[in-house]
Amino acid sequence: MPLNHASGKEIIDMTQNAVLNATENLISDVSLPTHEYAVFYENPVFWVAVSFVLVVLLLARPVGKTAKQMLQNRVDGIIKSINSAADLKDGAQKLLVDYERKFVNVDAEAAQILQKSEKEIELLKKESLERLKTEMNIKEKEAEERLKAAQDEVMSDIVNMTSDVTIKALKSVLAEKLNDKMQNKLIEKSINSISKAI
Repeated sequence: MPLNHASGKEIIDMTQNAVLNATENLISDVSLPTHEYAVFYENPVFWVAVSFVLVVLLLARPVGKTAKQMLQNRVDGIIKSINSAADLKDGAQKLLVDYERKFVNVDAEAAQILQKSEKEIELLKKESLERLKTEMNIKEKEAEERLKAAQDEVMSDIVNMTSDVTIKALKSVLAEKLNDKMQNKLIEKSINSISKAI
């Protein structure tokens, strides 16, 4: 078939056939040497395989020890991080309980001061009017000083509690940012480390 009347596909097919024919002719002209060995251990492939197995056996133990040590170091680091986080959480919980207790005690102390003042006022009503006015002025000054001190302490406690609430809010925001899978993984790791510690 002349080339100027052939389509592109026909030209590609003819080129392929020519390459295949040339390759078959080349292969038939070349004869590959065949090696026949009387015993298997005379074959170099056998000795290459034996050498490979020996190298693998010799390197398996040191490489295995190194890998195991690296993994153990990583596990120890993770356990330390989890324990540190648990300690921080426990410390924050204790601090929160202390501040809540102080806040409750301030309310109780203020209530006791008010009760005491009321009782004293009732007793003073029975006494003379002059003495009542003098003692009331003294007690009011004392109550104001105690209330001012209590207010200062409450304000200090509120500032401290605000920082604790901020820390809690930050923790909760971080907890919300973690997806369920990451939270479950973190919980499982924590449970595993706690059970190992027990």
